[in-house]
Amino acid sequence: MSDHIYRWVELIVYSAFNAIISASVVTLGLSYAMPIAINCLRGRKMLGPRPFVLPEAFAWIANLLGIAYVIVTTVLFLFPPELPVTGSNMNYCIVAFAIVIIVSTFQWFVDGRKNFKGPRVDLEVVHLDSLDPAVGNFKGDDRRAA
Repeated sequence: MSDHIYRWVELIVYSAFNAIISASVVTLGLSYAMPIAINCLRGRKMLGPRPFVLPEAFAWIANLLGIAYVIVTTVLFLFPPELPVTGSNMNYCIVAFAIVIIVSTFQWFVDGRKNFKGPRVDLEVVHLDSLDPAVGNFKGDDRRAA
């Protein structure tokens, strides 16, 4: 009897660990892909002045390749870890991910939308004119100090 209970506990721990690790990798990948996708959907026109700018064609290729990589890895991490698939070795990542999404959405509607203020930003510190003079006189274009 105790051997049977031990096997159930071992199965639950293994399945839960696999689901949590897979869900962590999936959400990490999605957190990387979301700003890239938003940038692409807006035509790559929303990025502010910056000291390094990729050539336009290469930037699009890099962005789309990054999104494709996240899609492929997300699908692969949803696969079961071994074949043949049974209830005991199925990947429950999608279940763990769904629970996190449901709890987060519920919490947002209950408390988050009323009380979330966002990060506090001191615009004087962030302003681009306050860049270190040793870097150059970058003022929003691609010119550099010689």
